[in-house]
Amino acid sequence: MVRDKNIMYIFCEVINQLEPESILDIGMFFKSIGGVSRQILGIEISDSIYITGVDTDKTNGLNVYSRVYNKIISKNGICEDKQRCYQDINQQVKKYDLAILLSDLVGNGDKEQLIKNIEDKARYMLMYNEDIKYLAYNHNSVDIGLDDVKCKLVLLD
Repeated sequence: MVRDKNIMYIFCEVINQLEPESILDIGMFFKSIGGVSRQILGIEISDSIYITGVDTDKTNGLNVYSRVYNKIISKNGICEDKQRCYQDINQQVKKYDLAILLSDLVGNGDKEQLIKNIEDKARYMLMYNEDIKYLAYNHNSVDIGLDDVKCKLVLLD
């Protein structure tokens, strides 16, 4: 379970700065921090943001997260073409604005394959510095850090 408030703050700050319409949350960050609402550290993540959670540990009883996620798919589902993007409220198929890989529920064995499968599905990706090695291509990125937490915001397209 993620308990470091710095990573929670970085998560919220990136969302506030980018103002994404859609998020692909690999490993279900809200679940990894024990959250059952869209509020983190007193900051509310807008209901207008479409969030797809990618469950990596096949936990049953995910219905409690229906208040957080618009849709929950399996890690295998992200590899399927039909999961490549999402449909907005006008039924237009779009890339996700932001992919997030900050959950401690994603094992190292899964990270490389998941990252390769989402490089063409999102405009940006927020990830830990050490996971940048799994990207198939060199992308422009910005370092984001707070105390001992070091992340990268990667421009994918």
